[in-house]
Amino acid sequence: MKPNKLYVMVAGLCFNLTAFATDYYVAPTGNDQANGLYAAAAAQGLNGPFQTLARAQSVIRALKAAGQFNQPVTVHVAAGNYQQAAPLQFDPRDSGLPGQEITWQGAGVMTVISGGKALTACKPANGMWSCPVTGLGVDSIKYSTNSGRLSGNLPGFNLFVNGQRMTLARWPDTDWAHIKVPVNQTTTFTSFEQLPNMQSDLAHAVAHIFPFSDWFDQYAPVAAVEQSQNQITLGSKLGGLGSGYRFYLLNMLSQLNAPGEWFYDQPNARILFIPPAGVTPQNVVVSALPNLLTLTGVSYLTFQNLSFRNTTDVAVNIVNSSNLLFDKIEVANVDALGMQTAASTNITVSNSYLHDTGQGGLTIDGGDRISLTPSNNLVSNNHFQNFGTIILTYSPGVSATGVGVDIIHNLFEQAAGHAVMLNGNNHIFEKNEVRNVCAQASDCGALYSGRDWTYRGNIIRYNSFHDIAGYGLQSVDVKNNKVTYASPANVPAIYMDDAVSSYAIQGNIFNNAGSMAIRIGGGRDHVIENNVFNVFNDAFAIYVDNRWPSFDWPALSKTLSNVPYQDATWSAKFPALAAPMKNPVWPEGNTIQNNVIISNNNGGGVVNYIMPRATTTIANNLYWAASGAVIVSYQILDNPPQSIVGTWQPWQSWINQGVEKNSINADPCATFSGNQVSFCAASPISKIGFQALPTDIGMTN
Repeated sequence: MKPNKLYVMVAGLCFNLTAFATDYYVAPTGNDQANGLYAAAAAQGLNGPFQTLARAQSVIRALKAAGQFNQPVTVHVAAGNYQQAAPLQFDPRDSGLPGQEITWQGAGVMTVISGGKALTACKPANGMWSCPVTGLGVDSIKYSTNSGRLSGNLPGFNLFVNGQRMTLARWPDTDWAHIKVPVNQTTTFTSFEQLPNMQSDLAHAVAHIFPFSDWFDQYAPVAAVEQSQNQITLGSKLGGLGSGYRFYLLNMLSQLNAPGEWFYDQPNARILFIPPAGVTPQNVVVSALPNLLTLTGVSYLTFQNLSFRNTTDVAVNIVNSSNLLFDKIEVANVDALGMQTAASTNITVSNSYLHDTGQGGLTIDGGDRISLTPSNNLVSNNHFQNFGTIILTYSPGVSATGVGVDIIHNLFEQAAGHAVMLNGNNHIFEKNEVRNVCAQASDCGALYSGRDWTYRGNIIRYNSFHDIAGYGLQSVDVKNNKVTYASPANVPAIYMDDAVSSYAIQGNIFNNAGSMAIRIGGGRDHVIENNVFNVFNDAFAIYVDNRWPSFDWPALSKTLSNVPYQDATWSAKFPALAAPMKNPVWPEGNTIQNNVIISNNNGGGVVNYIMPRATTTIANNLYWAASGAVIVSYQILDNPPQSIVGTWQPWQSWINQGVEKNSINADPCATFSGNQVSFCAASPISKIGFQALPTDIGMTN
């Protein structure tokens, strides 16, 4: 027998005998034939790190199968780029045990797990760069469709240059064009702006469009352009095209003319791009894999100090799993969601950075709504930034569903649409900072929930909402060829939409936080107390409305019938839901008390109250107008002769109605700084029972 073969056999035997070791190592320079027991390779032999994560996974599975899994295991993943050929798929074979957790430990953001394909032969040519893609299989890459909102002949991938997402060649290069006149309601319209000559691009051109509102965007193929009439026809039907609404056209070679744009020239098997201004391309990557990490039915795993990048769908997908920790994770440059958790419990995402995602940051779901069993899922001290870059609206930083998700000490910022969406029961949203979201939308809640009487037990407390404005259509003048968009627009900081009910909104700071800091859209049994409002730009601090006559109340009755709201568990937890409604179409049972409401508006208008007298509690609030007198809009639903609708009235006129009790009109002497508000020693807030707010709002490091 030759010595080298003998050595391999002995080394393999030693590996088997030492497979109980608790630490394994992976490095880009490693070797999957090595034993994985050392961080650095020996000069000779097989003592050294593995090269791939998949090899480390297989070794741990073998360790468990051999009955040698008897203490915690850590896989140390060295800094470097780990380009995956396929998603890492974890199942029960990969689980740890209580006290015997399995940890996948990286070296920080420099430990990159990539679903991309690197383009290594790119060269400058004629003012742009050209990257051949022959043999890379890019035509087989499929894009996430997001329930039909993303359609048309788009490439199945996106391009990233030096870590920056590029924009498909588009018209106009910046901002939006606008629908002038719908020729029909579903496909054809004229444009305010002169359309480019794009006959050569019709086979692949796509419109990104808000067809009928400022709160729902989608993509549709372009079927035809009538240049003489400045008219465009889409290849799929949309609902209710409207004058003034926004669109732009993309995926057109003829419009590849601006820094940061790219185009996939499929007939010539190349990708063309113009680098961002001031950037010399060094790292050119296309997103390729749909996922990087899928976990199904697993438990007791930790993933720490790892960066997940460049997927076409959800980067990290978790189903029916429990007791997982994701700590100090980065998820970036993915085309769909950063992370998705379904039907899972005791999942923690902490101290992480999720940013530059195409369709949202994190969805997290778990617990059981029928039994109200909590998920005990936790989202803590994370930074969510620039999420929803492809699908702009309803792509929040965090979407929580099910029961018992705690979202604490996070920062949400710089997004086109919603920051947070809450659905289900007993969630806690606490000590978070939310700023500069809904930047491309109107009728968009920074924190949004809606359309269900049964979403009860949710708490929104001790958060800071600030510098939220929105962007929306203001006016359309077809005759004079003029359309006007503006900011601020109709954006609530907290949007309780379409009769969603029974949220506790307590101890929050709203400083220049939307056109309505809190909007209650026909909902019941909300508690709004001990908040501080500092409103500008003719905004409302609190806006409570009654839904329109044609509102779909039967849909609310259906959701009510889907839960056992009269059973012992539900009726004990939510007695107001089990009690008979006096009037099912009124916003009954709401409580507004102990709030400080400051208006910097022209004229002092600050609240809109449309509620019944009999079931409403409004008391012990402090109102102040920085200039002029406080004025109020109100309607008392069960006392129509004395109600006033749609007009501003002096605060005292409202107080004289007797609905609001023991409130005062006085200067609170408040100072706002960052995520805190302070009051001078002479402030009258003690007269309304206002309680001091915590000083640790926002991320903790």
